[in-house]
Amino acid sequence: MADTFTANYGWTKPDIGASDDTWGDKWNVNLDGIDAQLRTVQDGTIGPEGPQGPIGPPGAAGSPGPTGPQGLPGQTGATGPQGPQGPQGPASFPDAPNTSQRYGRFNSVWQLDAIQTDAAADGNAYGRVNNAWATVLPTTGGTITGGLTVNQVLTVQGSNSLVLNAPVTGGSQRAILGMAANITRWQLMLGDGTAEGANNVGANFSLAAYSVTGAFLGNWLTIARNDGSTVFNGSGVTIQGGLSVNGTLALASPNNLAIYGGSNGQVLTTNGSGILSWATPAGGGGGIADAPNDGTAYARKSAAWAHLTHTDITDWTATLAPYALTTAVPVASSTTPLADGVAAVGTGTTYARADHVHPLPPQAMGDNRIINGNFAVNQRGQVSGTALAAAAYGHDRWKAGASGCTYTFTAALPDTTATITVGTLTQVIEAGMIEGGVYTLSWTGTAQARVYQGTPTGVYAAGPIRTPSLPAGVNTIVEFNAGTLTGVKLEIGSVATPFNRQSLAKSLADCQRYYQKIGGVNAADVAFQVNAGAAGSLGNFSSNIGIPAMRAAPTATRVGAWTLSNVSTYNLYPSTSNLAVQITPTTTGSTFMFTADATTYLTLSAEL
Repeated sequence: MADTFTANYGWTKPDIGASDDTWGDKWNVNLDGIDAQLRTVQDGTIGPEGPQGPIGPPGAAGSPGPTGPQGLPGQTGATGPQGPQGPQGPASFPDAPNTSQRYGRFNSVWQLDAIQTDAAADGNAYGRVNNAWATVLPTTGGTITGGLTVNQVLTVQGSNSLVLNAPVTGGSQRAILGMAANITRWQLMLGDGTAEGANNVGANFSLAAYSVTGAFLGNWLTIARNDGSTVFNGSGVTIQGGLSVNGTLALASPNNLAIYGGSNGQVLTTNGSGILSWATPAGGGGGIADAPNDGTAYARKSAAWAHLTHTDITDWTATLAPYALTTAVPVASSTTPLADGVAAVGTGTTYARADHVHPLPPQAMGDNRIINGNFAVNQRGQVSGTALAAAAYGHDRWKAGASGCTYTFTAALPDTTATITVGTLTQVIEAGMIEGGVYTLSWTGTAQARVYQGTPTGVYAAGPIRTPSLPAGVNTIVEFNAGTLTGVKLEIGSVATPFNRQSLAKSLADCQRYYQKIGGVNAADVAFQVNAGAAGSLGNFSSNIGIPAMRAAPTATRVGAWTLSNVSTYNLYPSTSNLAVQITPTTTGSTFMFTADATTYLTLSAEL
């Protein structure tokens, strides 16, 4: 149906169900008309007009006077018939809701704006992220405090275009990574983590390679910042052009220098300007052929090899003639040469062959100040790969350094090798074992070590290590970093002698001076039992256990859940060579305390 209109004022009545987008505009027109009509009703109606008077003669036309005030409105006439509907005027729409929020028009409807508050007015640039204002980097430049990922080409122009800046201290690195599928393949280090120090040491250049799994393969190129010394660590360097060496070119072996070309027997010659070339020695044929290989001596005579005897030499002087060979040299014996100091000089009657090796004299072994240097004793039952807290003990006499330690091992005879993977492993040598002087530390394995007294100091180095002169009577610490380790020996003097392996009994006795474990093998392998007397006569019962002498009165500890019966209290009183156990019964009768299984035992510790 079409729109209809009211009978009196012609106001529009929108068609029901057919004015979805225009009914509001139509009603706004209606309301404006109602508003105007109500206004006239409020002002009231004008009274009836009086009768008209007679018409007078026309007067002379005067000059027009000033415009008078506007007269009162006349009475509204009767409403005439409704005229035809005019054309529809421009659409009007209601105001936005008054909710103290921002609205905008979309599809003829007021809708709430997504952005209700402005960005902070603090001088920073902002953008919209996740329906909130966030700081952004303006095109004029700025500082990014987090990571930046660029999925396309990054072009940096201008002087000092890309700057890698890091603090001087703290081992900071300045690196550029080349990656594949987010796994590092190459690392260009423009200042590694080497601490900076005097003489421009530290912050060196390096180029490192990584495997397809991101595992470190090696630093193939390193350059020291202070002197430019360069090290190539790869399997070889190929130079297609020239190589100029203004300093010394050092080769570890002649086999490390290969110059290709030339023929067998040719030699390298120079043209006087430093240019080498292959040449055939004078005489042709690639040089002089060797003498016959028949077990006899030859010399050159008349451009040929010949047997040479004293008769072939005609220029002997009277002084040299007596020394001419006239008899055959005795055949060499197969007797092994005597060791130094066994025979006096000039008393031998046999001739030794040229390929005999003269044996070295027996070498005395220095006394080892390290205890359990081959990790043979493990009273605490240290488990391979178990992390140790700082100063905690693993194998006897070996404890973790200040940052803890983790090491692996497989018990073996006669020696066990420890592999340190995290932290450091130390041993404290008792002051009474140190007389003043220079010491030498030696071991078998890849770990590096340092030796010091008091506060940890010094750099780690490969063995053997020779210390400066150490003061006497001061506890001395040996500390090892990551790597393999066994056969550790610290001895007086500047010469490293072979590791002197102790018997297991002596090694255990040496360790028990500092730590002992009593029990912990079977149930009831440590037991204390008394039969308490009648009531009123109960008291304390003591039992004494003799122990190997210890460094000092130890700390005694009962470990695990022991089996106790009729025990009120107990106390442990250790001394350097005795352990007294005092038991107070609860009541009369049998009273005992004993180990329940392998997890229950006593420990005595007098560690340094």
